[in-house]
Amino acid sequence: MKKLSLLLLIGFFGITSISYIGCAKKSEPTAEEKAKVEIALTGFVETLNSVNIDSASSYGYLQSYLEKNTFIYGAAYAIPPSDSASYATYVFLKDGKGIKKSLASYESAEWYKGPVKEQKGFWSNPYFDNEGGETNMITYSIPVYSKDSLNTLLYVVTSDLELK
Repeated sequence: MKKLSLLLLIGFFGITSISYIGCAKKSEPTAEEKAKVEIALTGFVETLNSVNIDSASSYGYLQSYLEKNTFIYGAAYAIPPSDSASYATYVFLKDGKGIKKSLASYESAEWYKGPVKEQKGFWSNPYFDNEGGETNMITYSIPVYSKDSLNTLLYVVTSDLELK
């Protein structure tokens, strides 16, 4: 009887562990999915460079971008912190409706720091976004710099892929 109880206990914990591991692991996007995001976001940067954008108008541009690229879960537009202004706007689509958020602590986020440090497009590590999209995701970010000799950071723009 003790052996049967022990086997049942081991079997229960083994199944529980397998179920937990299966739930905790989220699938990574494929190379093709990542390339599609990189192309879409690069095109979006070209659009943003041709318009005057501010905090209020950024929501509309982000929502339009997501509506055209429905494979992307969410997108952000973040300007670097300064004495006069600092903001990051975020939009994700839920049931076809744009959910708009203002991100407060973006300067320390990997999706912001990584591309600024590398000065090029950057994929974050997978993470749970509790401030913006409220889901497991991976983010591709592009930093945009002024074209003059100062090479000043103007903004960082992102695209998120939900990990399911």
